[in-house]
Amino acid sequence: TTNCAVLGITLINAKESYSLLESIAASLGGGVGFLLVLIIMSGIREKLEVADTPRSMRGLPVAMLVGMLLGLTFFGFGGMI
Repeated sequence: TTNCAVLGITLINAKESYSLLESIAASLGGGVGFLLVLIIMSGIREKLEVADTPRSMRGLPVAMLVGMLLGLTFFGFGGMI
């Protein structure tokens, strides 16, 4: 959720002892990343509403699987910067 993202970036800024500019850059980067994930996830969920998914997988189960795959995708980008 949004509160978790705000708390997470605050804790990271404090733990890493970032300066003011570094904290602003990290916070903006975290916000842009969170926005990107929300946009991608909403697009996927819209497509899943019209997709022919098994009845037992509709709703939360398929959303959890998509979230897991999206998380693994972003995890792969971890060492690039």
